[in-house]
Amino acid sequence: MCIRDREMGEPNLYRLKVEAGLGSEPSDSIADTFGFRSIGFETNPGAPPRCDPWTAVINGRRLFLRGVNWVPMDSLLGRITPERYRAQLESVKEMGANFIRVWGGGLREKKAFYDICDELGLLVWQEFPLSCVFLNRLPRSTRYRKLLFNEVGDIVRQLRNHPSLMLWCGGNEIHVRRNK
Repeated sequence: MCIRDREMGEPNLYRLKVEAGLGSEPSDSIADTFGFRSIGFETNPGAPPRCDPWTAVINGRRLFLRGVNWVPMDSLLGRITPERYRAQLESVKEMGANFIRVWGGGLREKKAFYDICDELGLLVWQEFPLSCVFLNRLPRSTRYRKLLFNEVGDIVRQLRNHPSLMLWCGGNEIHVRRNK
């Protein structure tokens, strides 16, 4: 039995297909898999006042997060297959982790990665591509900000329906004074 299965039960996933058209033949359709869940955070009982709420609450139940960091599996993206994703993600689950942080210095993973996380009940912390800028600072031009805004929007639109996604993050290793 998998860790998530013992803690939270099987992830319930649903498939929805919508077709539109005139007459008997559809002219367009869209299909997606999705799930429902609630995610929140609260402070630990007995924590000192003003502590940050770092305890995850999934579907109304506290969950101790045991996570791993994820970097791209291969520098040649064409070699990453759903089978390779599944083998790695099943290993993550078998070792007792229930949470994966996708490093912002890498790439957004392929759809298969998130689909398999959904199936396995692995939660995902998705970083945006803003990492390792502690040596200098991010560009401040309007052009760069527009590019970043579009990139973030695309990532959110492509990943937002995955119930495995629990947290978005702007990145790490960002020099705070230089990148206000």
